[in-house]
Amino acid sequence: MNDSRDILFLPVKPKWAGKIMSGEKTLELRKRSPACEVPIRMMIYASSPKMEVVGIAECYGVIWQGVGSWKDHDLAKACVTRAELHSYFAAHKWSNALCLRNAVQFAKPIALETLRCIWDIEPPQQWRYIDSKTFDEIVEAGR
Repeated sequence: MNDSRDILFLPVKPKWAGKIMSGEKTLELRKRSPACEVPIRMMIYASSPKMEVVGIAECYGVIWQGVGSWKDHDLAKACVTRAELHSYFAAHKWSNALCLRNAVQFAKPIALETLRCIWDIEPPQQWRYIDSKTFDEIVEAGR
């Protein structure tokens, strides 16, 4: 694949971004799943108050299921309690999770101001796609 859907740019709350980077969190719960082929590379953006790209990971699958169908071992992989799961998906019957692996934390996180100035990237609410060239440039800057 070599188009604008090469890479998934995923904003995540800083608490969860840290758990993804440490390898502790391998399921990322989402109300809306991206329409992409897997596996797909991902850029992990720690949202406010950090507001910086902290690393990369790979999404190798997407799980769709009813909110009440999650098993305890899956909740552990998502680093959430059952109460947190139900709170997050309060108005939803269905839920999904991105299956993550191969997380690599940047030595030098890339600040939002730099994303805007150099690559004209504005972090989305849910997710967005970026191209391979931009991904490679940001990864190099984060080394």
